[in-house]
Amino acid sequence: MTLSSEALYPKSLDDLPSVYSAPQGRPISGRKFQDRLNILEKRLSKIDRQEPAPVFLSSMRMNGSPERAAIISEIEDALESYDDLLERTEKVISYDEPLDVHISSLQNWLRGNSCIAQDETSFLQMKDDLLVLAPLEDGLLYWLETAVTLAIGFFSKVSSRNPSQ
Repeated sequence: MTLSSEALYPKSLDDLPSVYSAPQGRPISGRKFQDRLNILEKRLSKIDRQEPAPVFLSSMRMNGSPERAAIISEIEDALESYDDLLERTEKVISYDEPLDVHISSLQNWLRGNSCIAQDETSFLQMKDDLLVLAPLEDGLLYWLETAVTLAIGFFSKVSSRNPSQ
């Protein structure tokens, strides 16, 4: 039984398992890798169609084409980079989203410490781009921070309602 090059290689990236689809959070990066793979795939298909003995396509040892070997190596590198992107994306999506109280606390801290220019704090307005690097509920410290933040907010509102005191 002789396998054709069509049986050995998918016709397009859509024929590959869904594990190689672009991560939803990073469509531009995913498209870049898909485009690179698509170009390499077309180059490999062109070389495969020009192969006088298609049976040799099933073995790198039997097919001595250095150009074909180079393209396959580039595809392997591209897939490795794509896999790295998927792993990084998976890691980023696994982080918790910050609560409003955490963002507010950071904004207050930045205002109080003036460690960066006020214009540089605009990133805190883009809540969808923020993530939590440490666990949100860290026992007593988390409870204490939340209680103090709520108390400050409460007393700020009370004192602004009663300016005579």
